Amino acid sequence: MKELKLRVLLCFQINDSEVFGGVGSVGYMQQAVDFAVTDEKRQIFKHSAYDYTKNAITSLAAWCGVGEESVRTISAEEYKAKAGK
Repeated sequence: MKELKLRVLLCFQINDSEVFGGVGSVGYMQQAVDFAVTDEKRQIFKHSAYDYTKNAITSLAAWCGVGEESVRTISAEEYKAKAGK
């Protein structure tokens, strides 16, 4: 069966992290994950896209040393405009 490839791109704004300069700082990160689907393997997430994204926020917040309320998803357009990439 033919394999279809897709990429999930999550963009984030992170506030107040020491990674980006501490309290008052604003930083930006992306997470891109490539998937392949077929007739036999149609589902890319174990649960839902919402759960996948919430887990990504939890992990990123822990890595950046901030609470989850300091991490928000943003559009790719906003990421490009604000991160300059």
